[in-house]
Amino acid sequence: MTDRKKALDAAREAGIGWIADLLEGHQNLARKANDAIERGDLVEADQALDEMDALTAASIPEAATSKAKVTPQPAASPNYRELAKQGLHVAPEILRVRKEQIIRFETPCRLNNLPLFLATSFEMGAYSYIRGGIVRAVKSIGRYTSIGPNVMIGETEHPTDWVSTSPAFYFADQFAFTPREKELAPLRTAWHGGTKPKPMGKVTIGNDVWIGGNVIIRQGVNIGDGAVIGAGAIVLNDVEPYSIVMGLPAKKKRFRFADLGVIEALKKSRWWEFDANSLVGLPYEHPGAFVDQLMGKEAKGEIARRPKTFAKVSISTAGYRFIKD
Repeated sequence: MTDRKKALDAAREAGIGWIADLLEGHQNLARKANDAIERGDLVEADQALDEMDALTAASIPEAATSKAKVTPQPAASPNYRELAKQGLHVAPEILRVRKEQIIRFETPCRLNNLPLFLATSFEMGAYSYIRGGIVRAVKSIGRYTSIGPNVMIGETEHPTDWVSTSPAFYFADQFAFTPREKELAPLRTAWHGGTKPKPMGKVTIGNDVWIGGNVIIRQGVNIGDGAVIGAGAIVLNDVEPYSIVMGLPAKKKRFRFADLGVIEALKKSRWWEFDANSLVGLPYEHPGAFVDQLMGKEAKGEIARRPKTFAKVSISTAGYRFIKD
């Protein structure tokens, strides 16, 4: 008895025989598709692939695919001008989205004005923007944060302590565009228990952060409030609040302000909790005086902090739709 046959029999004995049946069905259909391709019969090959999809849909028990009742969602809208009026500016013609991503945003903010590949759901604060690049693993971006062009944030990590760094050994979908890989890859990657490289976590970016162009930020990194990351830097570790880092790898060059008392005052004031329109008339160019006057106006009740209020939108290649919490 082959190892494959043993695995399929074990699945049936474990009460998940539908998985074994599905895999055997996929194997037969993949063989059919490969034979058709060798004969040059692309119509029959396509039919075999369609049969694979139909077999999958018919084989998987309802309990395995739906743990809760699904509420019908409104159709996606391609009219991004309306989304901009609601506070999130998107340039859809140069936006590529992996599957469907959820953006929680405060108004106003901008998702992109250059080509952007988006592969993560995240939260974005008011008056923040991303120019463009690859955003793959981000948890949140604070208020008043500026992210330059061609950035790469939270890109996928590969295992360096395995036999190979290739995802062929742990990611079944990587080469599943061929019938043979579509059938065999799930078995190959599941053979050792489905072990995958441990993710390092999503990137967190604070308030009033400036990230220059062509910056690479590794998964799991936290960028503190007020930090500046120089163009072209590769950030492997957390960045301290109000520090300026640059280089390969990024290292701290200095703090933004020589007077550490100013930094402490800015951090304590949490000035980003105010709407930009409430700060009109304050001396932006003199941080110490800015904080003093800000605190004075707040104490007198002349201005108030802006509560965090997020809208929630789903973005995909088909368009966007608002989601109610």
